[in-house]
Amino acid sequence: MQFKPHKMLFASVLMVSGVVVSAGCTDDVEQDRADREPSAIIRDQQASKADGYSRCSGCGSDLCGMACAAGKLCIPTCMAEDGRATSFVRFAVTGAEAWTFDTRGVPFTPVFRFDNIIIWGTEVWEFRSDVGQPVLRNGFDIRFDDIDHAALTASQPFKKGASISVYIRDFKGPGTYRAEASFTRSETRPLAGGAVTASPRYAQPNVCSVVVSAAGSKKEDGLRGTFECPTVKSASGAAIGITGEFLSKGTAIGGIGMNAPLIVAKENL
Repeated sequence: MQFKPHKMLFASVLMVSGVVVSAGCTDDVEQDRADREPSAIIRDQQASKADGYSRCSGCGSDLCGMACAAGKLCIPTCMAEDGRATSFVRFAVTGAEAWTFDTRGVPFTPVFRFDNIIIWGTEVWEFRSDVGQPVLRNGFDIRFDDIDHAALTASQPFKKGASISVYIRDFKGPGTYRAEASFTRSETRPLAGGAVTASPRYAQPNVCSVVVSAAGSKKEDGLRGTFECPTVKSASGAAIGITGEFLSKGTAIGGIGMNAPLIVAKENL
């Protein structure tokens, strides 16, 4: 069993075999998300594919997604079809940085590797008081990571391009939310155990307005949404704006042990 600690002001969060376990008064803390490294997502999906594990009872991982009804927690659910190929996210960054990406321009070629990939989509975080206990709260992460080389361990070399996230702390399906945002243009550790060189990191809580709606009448249709973060500052005070949209079909709304967020090859970009 692996534990990943997350420092907080009045509480702590642990990743226990991929489940977020909260200890203390997590509802009193604004930012309670333990950043999930891209390498952890890759390893999780590799392991699930290798041993045939599925979070859903009655279907394999390719048809296992999250059903998220208004006012309720998301539930792992078998879908009648796999909609990952028609799902997408679009981000646009303006201000002190200029960057855009629309995954609709990326061929849907799923892979399970650590080099030359992009990771994108929506991921549900499940907060529990302890392992095996009921889910108390969902977080909802809209993310994108450009990976040239991912590190297998904390000290290994890595090279990342843009990394961006819009995160809703308390998510209950379709609705209107405030969210935190983060963006880094690039980050590199060229040598094992060496120093990390990174572009400025922009990150702030409660700076985004996010509108999430059902993408159709069936659970397979999933969710769609738009987000706008007018001012996201770096430590130096420089500011960017983030806008975008997403469509996540049922199987593209992921979690631990699922095939989302999507990991795709970027050779054809």
